Formats: sequence, structure tokens, C-alpha cells
Amino acid sequence: MGIQNKVKEMLVYFKNIYHLYKKIWGQDKSYVINSILIIFVKALYPFNRILFLKLIIDELAGNLRWTSALIYVISMCTIELILRSFDSIFWTYEQKKILRFKSIFLKELSMKTMDLSYEQIDNPYLHDHKQKAMAIFYPGQAQFMDLKNTLIDSKQLVAYVLQLIGVIIIFLTITPYVFLVLFIIYLISIVLNIIAADKEFNVWSHSLVNIGRRVGYYQELATDFTYAKEMRTNILGQWVVDKMYYYFDTMKSGVNKAVNVFTIMNIISNTLQITLNGAVYFYIAWLAYTGFIPLSDVIVYINSLGVFVTVLAGISTCLISLQKAGMHLSTYFKYLTTVSHTKSIEDNANIVLDTTTFTVEFINVYFKYPEQDHYAIKNLNLTIYPNEKIAIVGENGAGKTTFIKLLLRFYKPTKGQILINGIDIQNISMDNYMKNITAVFQDFNILNYPLIENFVFDHAYEENTIKEIIHNLNLEKTVNHLPNGLYTELGRLFDHKGIELSGGQKQKLAIARALFKNSPFVILDEPTAMLSPQAEYEIYTNFAKLTQDKTTVYISHRMSSCRFCDRIIVMELGEIVESGNHEELIKKEGEYYKLYNIQAEFYKTLDD
Repeated sequence: MGIQNKVKEMLVYFKNIYHLYKKIWGQDKSYVINSILIIFVKALYPFNRILFLKLIIDELAGNLRWTSALIYVISMCTIELILRSFDSIFWTYEQKKILRFKSIFLKELSMKTMDLSYEQIDNPYLHDHKQKAMAIFYPGQAQFMDLKNTLIDSKQLVAYVLQLIGVIIIFLTITPYVFLVLFIIYLISIVLNIIAADKEFNVWSHSLVNIGRRVGYYQELATDFTYAKEMRTNILGQWVVDKMYYYFDTMKSGVNKAVNVFTIMNIISNTLQITLNGAVYFYIAWLAYTGFIPLSDVIVYINSLGVFVTVLAGISTCLISLQKAGMHLSTYFKYLTTVSHTKSIEDNANIVLDTTTFTVEFINVYFKYPEQDHYAIKNLNLTIYPNEKIAIVGENGAGKTTFIKLLLRFYKPTKGQILINGIDIQNISMDNYMKNITAVFQDFNILNYPLIENFVFDHAYEENTIKEIIHNLNLEKTVNHLPNGLYTELGRLFDHKGIELSGGQKQKLAIARALFKNSPFVILDEPTAMLSPQAEYEIYTNFAKLTQDKTTVYISHRMSSCRFCDRIIVMELGEIVESGNHEELIKKEGEYYKLYNIQAEFYKTLDD
């Protein structure tokens, strides 16, 4: 039963190679057609010499015709030169094509990753799958598969098989028993090597991918400019390196076990092959000694045996390589066919959001994170009215950010519904939904692109619109002082002349993105948390004026920053405990009153 399962696995792996070529056929049919020509050229290599050496020896040893022998030598060298020239041309052609395929498939892989829901990319197992899929294009520590090697080895395998058929035909002229013994022993060797390779791959697949991601993370900590200040001020260098080497040692232990198995199998395999080769050489010598075969046939059989050994060793190597590639491709194709949670609840084409009004309703919403037992949101009922400005406040762990993740459809409620204009948001096209809602997060990112691209990304824009937003956010002075204005490169990752903006400038740029998108619903999820309370209040107040005709939700730890809002929602442990404007909540002397006074006293103490 185990052998049957292993055979089925092997067939699946090699079927993946077929699917890879089928995928390439869709991109470039000429490459597949040329690959067939390449295979036949490779298959001819050894037989050119075997054939002509027999003819040359016959002429020299039997007929003593030097002229004919010279013609055969010239013919053999000419054909060899042509075959080598073709090989060189094909090699250059192959490199160019494979580079093109890599770029196409990497783009596809990146688009698939971007297409996955937030919940899926938050899953560490899916990160491992992505890592395996990416290793096809950038083989890491294990180097089990590279797209280039897979395409080359697959063609080489077919060429070897054709050469093997030719050699078998030659050996059958002596006796079928020689071939049969050779084939059985080498088949055993191939099976031993494949078993060892399978164990080696499983060590990598089941544990080393995750360890590799950890090592990569620590390498990033050591080299990424983003972490440079913390690394140096806290003297974390040795700590990070120690962690890195801990996982290196773990990785080394797993690799050593696999290598030991592979080495033992390899020794057994080589012993069988060398013993058999010696026996066959002795048999051929005995046939020549007894006059059973002429000298030219001895040359043919010895060369054929050399080709046989090379071919079966090559087949073994290619099979192991393609077996690993097939395993890898299983993960790759599986990752590509991963269904996005956002696509599995697909669009109802008849539903179009009416953006003139924007009423949001949370109805009996409960939510717990995957693999968690407790609810992060419990029995949430809330209506947000058109053009209303509301603030969601509460201490850490109150559920504020989870509330936003649900509203942005990063996660689906465990129970209950979220409606916009009476429509369940899960039934709205994701593209249509995201056009009508925008958010600025606490952990927003400034890209290492020019300022204007950080602003508008890939969208068309009007110069006047950009100038107006810059003016409204008091960014004119910042932009005017940049060496290339709006086209100045931000960050120094790719350009040593790049500019690093201050924290406040970055936050204004993040808010500028939201204003440029001009969606009717805007969320600010503590994007000003690193600013002083006064600076945050000024930005929020100014932003409120700029979004008068929009529905806006603010998330903040700071009670004073939300006084301008129409309504303040106080959350505690995933539930709404209070609701009202600033004055109403202060009069209630409840949770909001308590939080407000604690913060007021804290800031008063700082001032003193």
C-alpha cells in the first residue's frame, strides 16, 4: 500500500511538470516546439562518436584505407561541431526565455498574494506556502528547485531516455542478459537515490521553510534601515545574531540527518554500479579475447557502456531533481489556486452602492479571531449616519482596531451582519466597496518611491487637485524645500540622495492619500498616535473641515482629540458601553468621564 501511494505521489509530481509546460505553452508555443528540437540534438551526442569510431577502427584495422578513415574523422568532428554550436545557441535562447517566464510567473504570484484576503495573509501557514512557491524563482537555503534547472532537466531527461533506447539496441546485439542485469542493478540504484532525496526534501518541506523565514526575519532586523536606531541604541546586535544562529543550528541538525541518509544510500548505490561495471568490462574483454567480437565492436560496446552509465546516472539525477520540482510545484499550483475569501463571496453585479448617502449598520455583530476562543467583538449594534463624524475610543484591547478590520472587510463577522445602505457588505463587489471607503492607519507605510507616487500611486491626477490638498494640509513649505519637489525620491533604500520625511510630514502625507482618493467614507485608525495631543487635535480638527461632506470614523486613545465629533462611541472588551457627544458623556460621569479625566490629569502633570 505504501509503495502504491509513493508511485501515485510520483505520478502527481511529474504531472505537475506537464502542467508547467502546459502553462508555458499558453505563454510561448515556440519555446515548447524548440524544446523538442533541443531534445533530439542532445540525444544524438554520444552516437555520433560511437558510430564513427566503429567505422574508423574498421577502416584502420581491417581494410587499411587511411583516406576513408580520414573522411570519417572529419565527418565526426564536423557533426560534433554542429551539435555543439546548436547547444550553445540553444543555451543562450534558453536563458532569455526562462528569464521571461520567471518575470511572468512572479507577477502572477505577486498578484495572487495581493488578491488574497487580509485574513488569509495573516495566516502563518499560508506564508510558508508562499515561501515554497517563491523558492521556485529564488531558491533559498535548500535549493530544491529552480525554474531554470527544472526546464533544463526535463528536456535532458527525455534526451537521456532516447539515448538509453539507442544503447539498449546496441547491447541487445551481444546478449539481452547483459542489458537485463545492467538495467536491474541501475534501477535499484535509482530507487535508492530517489528514496534518499524524498527524505531530504521532506525535512526541508516540513520544518526548514518555517525556520528559513525566521532566519530571514533576523537578517532583516540586522540589515533593514527601519530597525537601525533600535538595534544600536539598545545594543541588540549580539542578541539578534544569537537568535539567528539558534535557528541556523536547528536547521543544520535537520539537514545533517537528511544528508546522512543520502550519503549511506549513495555509497550503496555506487558500490553496486562500480561492481557491475567491472563485471561487464571483463565480459566484453573475454568476448574479444575468444574472438567472438572484432576490435571495432569492443570500442562500440565499451563506449556504449560508458554512455549507459552516464545516461542512467543522468536519468537518476534528473528524476530526483524533477521529483523535488514536482513536489515544489504542487505547493506552487496549490498557492495559485488558493481561493480568496473576498472572491468566494463574489460580486452581485446588480448591486451598486449609492454613494450620495452612506448609512452603516452593525447588527448583533460578534467576532473571534481564527484559532481564538474568546470574542474580540461581542453583540455590537451601531448605526453610523450619512456625513456623521464619530469617534471610537477605549483602552487597549477594547476592540477598536478589530471594529475597523470588520468594517474594512479584512475579516468577516463570526455572527451578525454589517450593512451599508441596507446591503450586507459581504455581497458587494470588493473593488466597488474599496472605491467608496478609505482608511489611514497607525502603521501606515511610506514607500521608497517619489513623493507624487506615494500620494496618488497609479491613479491619474490633476495638478490643481494635488496643489489644493497640499495647501489644505500645510505641506506646501515641505514640498517646496524638497530638491525635486513632488518628484523627490523618499527613503534611501534605492537612492542615497533620497529624503527622509519627519514623523509629522509622513502622517500628513498618509492623510493626503485619503483626501486624494476622495471616498465618501473615511476611517482614521490612530494615524497620529505618535504626535502630541495638541498636534493630533489640530490635524483631526483640520481633517474634519476637509471632510464635511463625508462620513468619517476616528479611532483614538485620546479623548480630547475627539471633542469635535458628532458622536463618541466608548468600547470596553469588545462591547459598546457608552455613546454620545463629549458634553453628554462628561455629564454621565461614566467610562468616558473616567478616561478623559485620567488623561487630563496625566497631561497636566506633564505640563507641571
